[in-house]
Amino acid sequence: MIGKTIARYRILEVLGHGGMGRVYKAEDTKLGRPVALKFLAEDLSSNPAALERFRREAQAASALNHPNICTIYDIDEFDGQPFIAMEFLKGKTLKDCLVDGPLKTEATIALGAELASALGAAHTAGILHRDIKPANIFVTDRGQAKILDFGLAKLQADYSDAPTIDEAQLTRAGSAMGTVAYMSPEQARGQELDARSDLFSLGAVLYEMATGVPAFPGETPAVIFDGLLNHTPTVARQLNPDIPEGLEQTIFTLLQKDPKSRYQNAADLESALHRPISVRKQNRSRVLIPTAAIALLLIGAAFVLLRERGEVLTDRDVIVMADFVNETGDPVFDGTLKQALAFQLEQSKRLNILPEDDVRDTLLLMRRAPDEKVTDAVAREVCEREGLKAVLGGSIVSLGANYVLTLSALNCQTGASLAREQREARSKEQVLEALNEAAANLRVKLGESLPTLEKPDVPFEHKVTTTSLEAFKAYAQAMELDSQGKFREAIPFLEKAIELDKNFVAAYSLLRIVYSNGGDARSARYYATKAYELRDKASERERLRLVAAYQTQVLGNLDQALQTYDQFRRMYPKDYIAWNGTAVTHRSLGRFEDSLKEFQQVITMRAKPLNYAQLSQAYLSNGQIAEARSIAEKAVAEKRDFDALHQILYDIAFIEGDQAAMEHELDVLKVTIANRPPLGTLIFQGRLAEVRKRNGDVPNRFELLFGYRGRSVAEAKEAVRKY
Repeated sequence: MIGKTIARYRILEVLGHGGMGRVYKAEDTKLGRPVALKFLAEDLSSNPAALERFRREAQAASALNHPNICTIYDIDEFDGQPFIAMEFLKGKTLKDCLVDGPLKTEATIALGAELASALGAAHTAGILHRDIKPANIFVTDRGQAKILDFGLAKLQADYSDAPTIDEAQLTRAGSAMGTVAYMSPEQARGQELDARSDLFSLGAVLYEMATGVPAFPGETPAVIFDGLLNHTPTVARQLNPDIPEGLEQTIFTLLQKDPKSRYQNAADLESALHRPISVRKQNRSRVLIPTAAIALLLIGAAFVLLRERGEVLTDRDVIVMADFVNETGDPVFDGTLKQALAFQLEQSKRLNILPEDDVRDTLLLMRRAPDEKVTDAVAREVCEREGLKAVLGGSIVSLGANYVLTLSALNCQTGASLAREQREARSKEQVLEALNEAAANLRVKLGESLPTLEKPDVPFEHKVTTTSLEAFKAYAQAMELDSQGKFREAIPFLEKAIELDKNFVAAYSLLRIVYSNGGDARSARYYATKAYELRDKASERERLRLVAAYQTQVLGNLDQALQTYDQFRRMYPKDYIAWNGTAVTHRSLGRFEDSLKEFQQVITMRAKPLNYAQLSQAYLSNGQIAEARSIAEKAVAEKRDFDALHQILYDIAFIEGDQAAMEHELDVLKVTIANRPPLGTLIFQGRLAEVRKRNGDVPNRFELLFGYRGRSVAEAKEAVRKY
């Protein structure tokens, strides 16, 4: 074969051979570049299984374009022998690298992150490799990892066809032990596979890279299978004490028998490996991966230096979010992606987002319209004026049928880049998933350690609450209306969201809130129950919210609700909902002084119309009428205006006997005493049956009006308790 020209390839030399065939170095005479030609062995050319495996390798790998996957250029045939033309690589397989023992920790981390990135690209394209092992990983002279041999690859839609031992033996030229040692337990059992199976196999490879020995050693396939299915590998640091605890924990997580206990996707693993890991000085391991691997580690070192210099965000820093740049022309993305990203960042226990109300207030100070589009430039100016740290922006562009999402964070004072993430979605339906992955990685790059991210026990769609863009858009519109106190207007959008996604937990939860805020306690209880029934589909933070709401509004167990809110506040100390729920519950228990203190804290965290109304009512409940009026009037003057504030002002006028003020507030409310009097009036007149019909059995926010004409506050509180 040497010297022959096949198609446009001139054979130069033999690179290697095995049971599956030979690999030659050749020159592409048209493009003038070196290539590798992989020929299927003559005795296998008539074997249908071998031919299928060969075809799979070419089709699967050629569908991927990633720097850590060997590129396939062409597939052809010469004299009845199929061959694949592929990228020519200089270096050696990882299997050969491991002959002399474990790799240095730096190299293990660098190569592992590259392999995770490559698997992430394959999985995003719907391709499972199913045969990750050291022999199928190439390490170039530059220290770059390349995944080889997609011969067992399957589209995930077809992953139930797990490889049999015979098929696996074919891929490794008769060596049964080679692949068996790196199979996942579910693959060994012939069960359905998903991306987590490849991650288990990569975990076995990382274990061997770190320790120098297989995770599941054995002299026969039966012994290996027994270890794979029934035993935990020897603790890695017992074999190599220089392995950092963080890396050991990452490998341990990958090698969990239950797929639910592993990393749930390659992006999570990549984030874990990019996370700064304390690396001890290596005294025993040999340097097997030079130059470029060290350069990759310098990137990690730069991350550590950035953290030390304060360029990574702390829990005291605040981020201003810019509006997403939508270059697709599809209006479904308008506003939706920014809200979805905010939803993801709110899961963080460290990152702080400047509230939208504060952004609008600053725009007014800048003599801009409060509803002006917050471009990157405008967001940076807001950030500078408020003395904050960073601006977070995003964009989406269409690329054929695909969509490319980019997130970037800048230091608004210096303009320096803090972090950047990019993901590609293969369809509109996958955009939210891509955004979720990008946001998770961005959180790590901005300084959040991986353990503080939510546990990966909740499927993606539940973290974002829905995979339907249309449903999320309707939900985002309802959120905006709710924040303005327009509760009734929000309801149709939420009903549409639920119609599009019957399991949309957040939509049920928000319906509970808008009905409750609008005074419809019966509907609020109904949707509190619906949300509670779907609690297993919610994120950790959502679960705490809806469980506490169910305990309050459905069970009426307020003491238990306070315990849930206490847990909520410990886990998410900056989430105003936890504080607000505590305040409302104290109020319902007649603990008005405690309630006022909590509402005072809430207003420092979130200054929306409802929060002003709650604080005003808290003052009123404590008999501090002047303070209640001041808060309500201030909110109305600042255009934080909605019905509850005017109801409070009406009640104050009613207490003081100010008929003109009462009529003014009724005119604003567009109601009359005859058809729908404010609740305070009903209570004062003793019409408690009507109060319960409208507001349920939970004591409402006008309790103390019993006491404002000729009764003391103490008498009023006692009346409330009896009520």
